[in-house]
Amino acid sequence: MYWTWCLPQTLIGLLVKLFFDAKKVGYIMDNKTYYFYAWKSYGGVSLGKYIMMYYYNKGSQLEKTLKHESGHQIQSFILGPLYLLIIGLPSITWNICFSKYRTRNKISYYSFYTEKWADKLGGIKREN
Repeated sequence: MYWTWCLPQTLIGLLVKLFFDAKKVGYIMDNKTYYFYAWKSYGGVSLGKYIMMYYYNKGSQLEKTLKHESGHQIQSFILGPLYLLIIGLPSITWNICFSKYRTRNKISYYSFYTEKWADKLGGIKREN
């Protein structure tokens, strides 16, 4: 499925993983092993089969980020080749272009539809 239905984002994820020299990590949570690629950049991104995230978070922050990015991965399975247009591009725009707007208006990053949906799919409940 990653290399067919989710091909565009999986190819981009592979390139990002290689560029950042991210290392594969297994993390056990809720009696399940989650795999992601650790990088030194803050935050996380989910591109097809590749979840890249900052590994040096501890405890609940690492788990929340991993669950959130797993939610994006489920979105990728649902939307297939439309994922980058419906989730990826709006999410990046919300993150980069609207940072000052969110801060000034005290709006949670996770209130945007792409992030709220990823949280729901990942089983995260946030206090907004």
